[in-house]
Amino acid sequence: MFRPTLLVSTLLIAFMSFSCGNKKQQTTVETTPFEMPENIGAYQMPYVRYDSKVAQMGGNAKQETAYDFNYYKTASEASNQEYIVLYTIDDFISWQVNESANGVTVRFTLPDKADERGESIGQRSNIDIFVNNEKVKTVELNSRWTWQYFIPKVSKPFKMISDEVYPMMRFDEKNFLLTEPLKPGDVIAIRKSANDGLDFGVDFIEIEDVPAPIAKPENALSVKDFGAKGDGVTDDYNAFIKCIEAAAKAGKIVYLPEGKYSIGKMLRLNLDNTNLQGAGMWYTELYFSNDNFRSGGICGNANKLRVADMFINGKNNRRLGLRDKDGNLVNIVNYGWENRVLYQDQKGISGNFGDNSVIENLWIVHFECGIWIAPYAWVEGKEEMFTTPEGLVWTNHEGRQFDVPAGIVLDTCKLAAEKERTTNLRVTNVRLRNHYADGVNFAEGTSFSIFEHSDIRNCGDDGIASWSQNDAGPKTPPNKNNIFRYNTIELGWRAGAIGMFGGGGHQIYNCYLGEHILSAGIRFTADFPGHPMDLDPNNPMTVRNCIIYKCGTTYDLFGNWLGAIDIHGSERFPMHNITFENIHIINSQTDGIQLWGGNIENITFKNVLIEGIGKGFQVTEKPRPSFDINAHSGTGSANFINVTANKVNNDGYILNFK
Repeated sequence: MFRPTLLVSTLLIAFMSFSCGNKKQQTTVETTPFEMPENIGAYQMPYVRYDSKVAQMGGNAKQETAYDFNYYKTASEASNQEYIVLYTIDDFISWQVNESANGVTVRFTLPDKADERGESIGQRSNIDIFVNNEKVKTVELNSRWTWQYFIPKVSKPFKMISDEVYPMMRFDEKNFLLTEPLKPGDVIAIRKSANDGLDFGVDFIEIEDVPAPIAKPENALSVKDFGAKGDGVTDDYNAFIKCIEAAAKAGKIVYLPEGKYSIGKMLRLNLDNTNLQGAGMWYTELYFSNDNFRSGGICGNANKLRVADMFINGKNNRRLGLRDKDGNLVNIVNYGWENRVLYQDQKGISGNFGDNSVIENLWIVHFECGIWIAPYAWVEGKEEMFTTPEGLVWTNHEGRQFDVPAGIVLDTCKLAAEKERTTNLRVTNVRLRNHYADGVNFAEGTSFSIFEHSDIRNCGDDGIASWSQNDAGPKTPPNKNNIFRYNTIELGWRAGAIGMFGGGGHQIYNCYLGEHILSAGIRFTADFPGHPMDLDPNNPMTVRNCIIYKCGTTYDLFGNWLGAIDIHGSERFPMHNITFENIHIINSQTDGIQLWGGNIENITFKNVLIEGIGKGFQVTEKPRPSFDINAHSGTGSANFINVTANKVNNDGYILNFK
């Protein structure tokens, strides 16, 4: 049984027994307000959003909605759970803008299609951009990077289309520059370029005033001086390596001028003080053209690295699956003793970043994960390979084992020169969009590091995470004292906007978490192996000054019910020493706060306002009730101080303690 300690002036049911049962809210009392700071989320981002909710539309354009968060509907993944569909060249959507801007981002959805094997390959369609009724640009869209498919009660995404699956990740984004900037009062409109039979949906646009390209620093070497073309076709990998090595010897910066650089394999940064400087996220693009296992992204293994001012994209469009010699995707392999999932392991940024590294001003899209800080940074070398019972290649990397379908060429490597775990890393002003798993994960010993002033959107796992895993063995210490602040995490479709798994002393503050489906808002769990939560009461994890809007789910990809705040204990390790303070929960799809699974102690909620619960999609025929606070399925204790459950817009009950 849960043992709640109520130090509460505003919890509406403070006078009731908590042994068990459900209580419906009956009355209101005077509340004790608490002040939320003005700067919540990634408030410094330079763009302004114009939602389809406030757009003008014409022709036969139609608004699609899913206000009940029915995830079988595309609109469940849209902002405000609504978007506008254009069918023909006669349809349009438009906005009158109030700012000057030359950069535009369109969040869109297009239908998918399957190839002859049934694999999702997406479709292309063009749109025309009009300003004040004059056509100024044609933009090509492609749904190749969207549409992940799920079998009910199976959490792994697939790229194969069949009658038994349902889709997620139905939106992507396209950003482009205008030749002439928008001015206040201008009207920007979008139309289809042709009657191609594809329904084109618009969620919103974002506009911003993009500064001029960053010039080459005086103390820099340009990759173009070492043979890089930047034409989006030529593989510039060798030119990059030559420039990086030369810059390291000379103590200079590696400059990436304006252009699209195609890179055919993972770009490893193994030399201390390597500094990759782009011309700006709207001008310099790294495009990783190889979607095989661990064949894309930037991987660090050095101290004092810096990666800044560029757009990082890739061919990858999935979380799972490696191709066999016939080009077919293999997702899960049975070795006789276990099934092993074949993860793609394509991270935009990964590896060890040693001590005092900086990642800043990046826009990263279409990877398995946006940023995953953990020891993936190996030095090239030879390793033993042999055949598994199913004829697949098993590769042994000094204690690490990878399952790879036969016929795939791996960049084999060893761990001999691996650096110590990441400390004092600062990640600031990044945009992590449209990834198939985590947005950012500070993992495997990453400590005393900061992730701040960043925007995370449309990710297929935790938007922000710190997993204190120890896959690399005893060398890996627990994660300690990381800070996640001033971030916006929205429109995700799995797990949680923020997830903490083991370690201790982390601080999360001034974050905005909004409109996730199949997902909690903030979750602390013992679901994954690794180092346990820090049991030192003098080093608690803290969450403060956060807004959680339309989060929680009635049925996640594992079949679980998750609250806007979700604390899940288990026998693996206890969930102890977590403090939530100054939290505003708005229109939760399920419970405002859920504590379950047992082994939970010393969890404190102070100054929490819950306004609206029970808004989620009811999957089962017999709907399950929602609660402002729901503690069940195990033993534990929690403290509630100045917690307000506002009956306005509530579709549930106040308390459940069992």
